This record gives sequence, C-alpha cells and structure tokens, in this order.
Amino acid sequence: MYISRLYSGIIFAGLYLSLTFTAYPQSTVNLTLEQCIDTVQQRSFLLHAEAFNSEATKSYALVSHTRTLPWVSAEAGMENRFLSPYNFGQQWATIHGDWSLGDFILKTDAPARQEVITAQYQQEKTRLDAIGRVSALYMSIIQKQTERSLLSHQLSLLQKHRSLTESLWKAGLRTQIDVLRTEAEISGIEETINHTVTEEDKLRIELARLLGLKPVDTLLLKRLSAEKLVYDIAVPPADTVLLSGNPMIKILESEIEVSKLSSRLISARQWPHLFIGSGYFGDHDPTGDGNYWLINAGISIPIYRFGSIKYQQQESNARTRVLDYRLYDLYRELSIHQQQVLEHMKKIKELMTIQEKRLETAQQALELAATNYQAGLITNLEYLTLQQQVTNTGIHIEEVRLEYIMYLIEYYLTNNQVDKIIHLGIYSISKN
Repeated sequence: MYISRLYSGIIFAGLYLSLTFTAYPQSTVNLTLEQCIDTVQQRSFLLHAEAFNSEATKSYALVSHTRTLPWVSAEAGMENRFLSPYNFGQQWATIHGDWSLGDFILKTDAPARQEVITAQYQQEKTRLDAIGRVSALYMSIIQKQTERSLLSHQLSLLQKHRSLTESLWKAGLRTQIDVLRTEAEISGIEETINHTVTEEDKLRIELARLLGLKPVDTLLLKRLSAEKLVYDIAVPPADTVLLSGNPMIKILESEIEVSKLSSRLISARQWPHLFIGSGYFGDHDPTGDGNYWLINAGISIPIYRFGSIKYQQQESNARTRVLDYRLYDLYRELSIHQQQVLEHMKKIKELMTIQEKRLETAQQALELAATNYQAGLITNLEYLTLQQQVTNTGIHIEEVRLEYIMYLIEYYLTNNQVDKIIHLGIYSISKN
C-alpha cells in the first residue's frame, strides 16, 4: 500500500513538473539594476495594494465632502383610520432637507482630503522599501559572483601548481606530500565555490520571485564596475535638509496635519443644524378641512454638553503633540543614521587604500614564491599560504567596494533619491 502510494506520488510530481515546464517555456532574463527597479515597481503586490488603498482614500474623501452639503430625502406613505362612526384614509408625500452649517463652513472634509496625501506618501514608502530590498539582493548576488570569479582564478592557479608539484615529485625534487597538500587545497577551494554558488542561487531565486519572473526563467544580472564606481563617486556631505524628502517624514507631517484638521470636526458640533421640509397631505377625514400643503423649517442649536467639546479638543491637541514629538525623534534618528552611513563610507575609502597596497605586496610576494618554490627555497605550504592570502585579500577588497555601494544606496534611499540609485546603472558591465 505504502509503495503504491509512493509510486503514485512520484508519477503525480512528474506530471506536475512536465506541465509546469510545458506551460512556462524557459527563457533567460538579463537585467541591469535599473531594469530590476523598474520591474519591481510594476509587479510588486504591496505596491498594487497601496495603489488601491490610495484610491479608497480618495473615495472616502469624496464621501466626506458630501457631508458638508445639504442632504435631501423624500417620503411617501398612506394610512387608514378606523373610527367607531366611520373610517377614512390619508396619503402624503414630503421632501426634507438637512444641512449641517458647521461641516460646510469649517470644511470638515479637509482631514479626509489630507488622508489622500498621507496614502500617497505611504505608497512612496512602500516603493522605497521594495527598491531597497531589490537593490540589496542585486548587490549581494554581484558580490557572490565576484567571489566565485576570484575563487575560480585561484583554483586555476592551484591546478597549474599541482602540475608543477607532480613534475617535481616525479623528478625526485619534492615529496608526494606536496602533491597531496595541493590537491587538498584544490578540494577546499572547490567546496567553497560550490557553497558560494548555492548561496548565489538562493539569492537569485529570491530576486526572481520578487520581480515576478516565471519559475523556469534564468535570471542573469549585469555586473557593476565596483572599482570605477567607488573612485568616481565621492562620499556625499551630510545634509539634514535632504531628510525632508524621506516618505516616513512626509507621512508623519501629513498625519500631524490630519490631526490638526480633525479639530474642525469637533468645532462643527457647536454650530447650528438647519432643516427644512415641504409636502402634500391628502386627508379624507369627512370632519376635517380636506387636503393641504405643509412647509416647515427649523434650527437646532447646541447649548450645553457638560464640557464634552472642551475635553475632545484637549484630547485632539494632545494627540497632535504626540505626533509632533514623534516627528522630532524621527528626524533625529534619520540624522544619526545618515551620519553613521557617511562615516562608514569614509572609513571604507581609507580601508581600500590600505587593502590595495596590501594586495599589491601580496601579489609580488606570490610571484617570487612561485620562482622560489621551483628553486627549492620555500616549502609548498608557504607557497599555498601566500596564494590564499592573495585570494582572501582580493575577495575582501571586492566585498568592501560593494559595501561602499550598499551604503551609498542606503544614503540615497534615506533621502528618497531613487534617480541617483538608477544612475548607478551607467557603471554596468556586460559580463555576468
């Protein structure tokens, strides 16, 4: 029973995969950073949700506006009265008007209209979050690609070195230990490359899904020339004025405005309320005066509510002050974050100068080591150690360069400068 179920499951899985690959023909998608950003803006489910939320707030604002206008209603009815001596019927049709003067004069639909602006800023924040996530994944994949390229170069050098050690061993100039140690080093590099490829594939799958690509599509990314980009783009100056463009700041500022405008709703309750009506009554009472027209008008004036309005205003003012201080705190936190990002970028610039000098020295030492090893002046272990140092330093330099770019992107995201992130695409190179 169990085996038959297992076979059924395997057959079902095979059919599913077959149908999947038939329905989605495989294709290769080669994207730049700019194309990734454009794609996520078109296909992000959260951005679509925010767009509908923005439409919903616009509709609510229209509903709120109707509350500032007179409301008109109509009524029609009939009744029969059965009295002891006789019975008769009545029919009527009336129209009523109801108008809140406070809502009209104070424009109490203003908070709802401001909520539309808040929703737009929320949509912008979601857009920046999506761009930030896609950019981070893009740079992480580029980092893994660079690491894999450097490791592959090291593997190529080790394979050549293994041929040399084998030749020297066969000639009786070296022991077999040198060959075995080199092969062990090669196995270690191959294992590291395999792990790097696995991590890169995981990141690539995540990015492909975020971009809404088909399951069978192969995603390739155009690499950025990190070295040129780092040298061309200097560390930007600290500028807290740029923080005013951050959507989180805009959202809080808009919420403060909503809170202030909401006090109009409270004040409107102190204004008179007008009502007017007119209608025609068909009265068939034989003892009455017959049919008649009716016109009525009235006004409702609030007089005393035991301090309710005062307490509501106090509550509204307090909530506005809460938002004010949250805005101050957000400015402070973003300013700290901006300064920390810039300080990191400055330190990376300094570190890169040291690392590049170290790499140059290590490469020179490796060239000498290759000659000295053949001459028998150094051991195989010393040569392998120097080669590992060159590779590790190269990988670290590339990691630091890409870290600089990520901090630069973070700086642009904090200031809502998406155009400058897209501009980084001019440093794209065709090799994947």
